[in-house]
Amino acid sequence: MTSGINNTPFFTPVFKSQSQRAKEDAARAAEEKAAREAEKKAQEEEKRKQELQERQNELSFLEEQLKNAKEQGEAVEDSFEAFGKCLTIAQRITRGDKVPLKDMKYLMEHEPDLYKQAIMLRQPNDKPKEYDSVLDEDDTENKTGESGEAASSDSTAEIPSPAAEAVPAEAASVEVSVE
Repeated sequence: MTSGINNTPFFTPVFKSQSQRAKEDAARAAEEKAAREAEKKAQEEEKRKQELQERQNELSFLEEQLKNAKEQGEAVEDSFEAFGKCLTIAQRITRGDKVPLKDMKYLMEHEPDLYKQAIMLRQPNDKPKEYDSVLDEDDTENKTGESGEAASSDSTAEIPSPAAEAVPAEAASVEVSVE
């Protein structure tokens, strides 16, 4: 059965070239797949970096807001503390007690309306109590350095009684006409 024909099939070189092509195609496909995966990983890494940067920006923004909120809180606390001192001073004036002059000045500067009301509502007091200053060194430091009146601010001021400032009844009467 050997009549001049090789024992190798005639299509063997075709199969070899096809299998070679298949291997090359598989290698190319693997390379393309690896390249796509690498690109996908690079995109994911870039996306993570962007998310991290956004979170860091958000964190710094929130830290700045927290800092501002703390500063505002301290300012509000200081203003409430100052208002509380003003109320204490006004109460003492209203009862007719002796209040240090620097306290009265503090009240006049910080709450002029409250000072006016305290003076208007002042009650006569036969035995006025003499109070020490409500103010701290911090409160008087700012004003003492500017005005230079530290010696005179320590004295207590007795407010004249409302009767001394009262307007005579004749001048105080107001005529009201009803139409």
